Amino acid sequence: MNYTRPNSIDHTDKPEDWLNSALLFASALGHILKETEGVVVDIAGDVQMDNLLERGCTKVFIHTSKHKIHITECWDDIPEGTMVWMHESEWLRQYLEDETLWYITEHHPDDGILGEHFFVKGDEDKMNEFIEENNIIFKNE
Repeated sequence: MNYTRPNSIDHTDKPEDWLNSALLFASALGHILKETEGVVVDIAGDVQMDNLLERGCTKVFIHTSKHKIHITECWDDIPEGTMVWMHESEWLRQYLEDETLWYITEHHPDDGILGEHFFVKGDEDKMNEFIEENNIIFKNE
């Protein structure tokens, strides 16, 4: 196949060609989309994102955040191609000494508290795993 250099008759695409094309396209999207803007993309049948498809997720949000392109699961019934605006949540963590618990909250700028998560003292590994899986950066640290 020759999708990356159609004017070169003898060229055969290599994996590096596809990777470079994807990186260039992602960079271009980063310049086109304004901060927090995004678009809904249907992934069923087009790409191999088995980790999402196996769980039943067939659409993703492609959006910008902090000048980078992000791919986020879309579980809502939104038509492909719909423009979306993503709002960043703020995460706060504190230790509640009286209850010997770690308390993590997710705040949305418009909707207030979206989630509260508690972790028992001594189970910091589970808390750190949760933080890593959700790419959480705390505002107060």
